[in-house]
Amino acid sequence: MKHTFFITLLIILVVAGGIWFLPRTDQPITFDQATSTTQSAAPDTTDWQGYENEAFDFTFRYPDRVDTAVEAGRVKAQLIGPGSEPQTEVTGGFTLTIYTQSTDGLSIQEFATQEYEQQTQGLQGVSQPQRVTISDHTGHTFVVEGAMGSGIRYYILSAGSDEVYVATANISDPNEVGYVDTVRTILSTLEER
Repeated sequence: MKHTFFITLLIILVVAGGIWFLPRTDQPITFDQATSTTQSAAPDTTDWQGYENEAFDFTFRYPDRVDTAVEAGRVKAQLIGPGSEPQTEVTGGFTLTIYTQSTDGLSIQEFATQEYEQQTQGLQGVSQPQRVTISDHTGHTFVVEGAMGSGIRYYILSAGSDEVYVATANISDPNEVGYVDTVRTILSTLEER
């Protein structure tokens, strides 16, 4: 009898504690004042390939090992790391998707807040949005953490007067090869056409 009582009490405490620590949706989203920036000296990308497509208002550079494609009106750049095979579970590499989107009159912070709310609703392991500067592009970034060193990084970057670059990078880097830096370097080469 005592044993059942303590197990029931323990279950109630665990459930109550879990509810207490769930993310609260009534709290305002705050942007970290810390700015995350790229290296002061930009990496040399002169031997990288150039991506240009008449359907898009931007160009960028990428390493030779990266495959590019257009899917659902967005540019996809993908690198499958060594030790990973196509059509199998990726244990290292990234998929970067880039497109431009109208802000519909919103400031870049308002747009980033809206994107953050849409992309993270009900998820745990989400970082607070941070201001970011990558090359000449300012904006905001946040991360949804995954397993085994993976995660999806969202970048909302200035593109023009009424547009932003929206980039999502699904990165798996369990061996710390530096895929986050590669993605940021690709983003640093974004230019309007």
